[in-house]
Amino acid sequence: MKTVKYAITTSPTATRVVGMRFARSLKHGGKIGLIGPLGSGKTTFVKGMVAAFGIPPRKAISPSFVLVQHLQGPSREVYHADLWRLQSIVSDDFRTFEELINHPSALTIFEWADKLPISLQKRLTHIVTFTQKNGRMRVIHIKTNSQFKQLKRRVPLRVR
Repeated sequence: MKTVKYAITTSPTATRVVGMRFARSLKHGGKIGLIGPLGSGKTTFVKGMVAAFGIPPRKAISPSFVLVQHLQGPSREVYHADLWRLQSIVSDDFRTFEELINHPSALTIFEWADKLPISLQKRLTHIVTFTQKNGRMRVIHIKTNSQFKQLKRRVPLRVR
């Protein structure tokens, strides 16, 4: 994967805006992996992504206790998986994640994507990494799989 764009944000609102702009730049069927420490802005970014498809951001909660959250917007079906609580992936989990990755038109988002098996990580269209610096500042790196051409270059370089 290569870094396509990065953004520096200093507020949750700015992080949501970057998520929204990123989501609008995707064609159908994106498979997105989010990686970063606890509290680095992953779920806030997801709220922006789902808002881009007409889904109220408040519905995009961290699905830690249900593993996968299904959201239906007027223009896009979204699956939001949070792998935080997984200690290991059993075969049923693997099949579920594989089905989500194979879904042809849904946007599928995996928080804590580094917990996915490598074979599934390689099938993600984008990896978004989050680092937190100086308290509120977040650096968001967006990487795209070289075999996919889904990212239009509309993600802002800096959002405050």
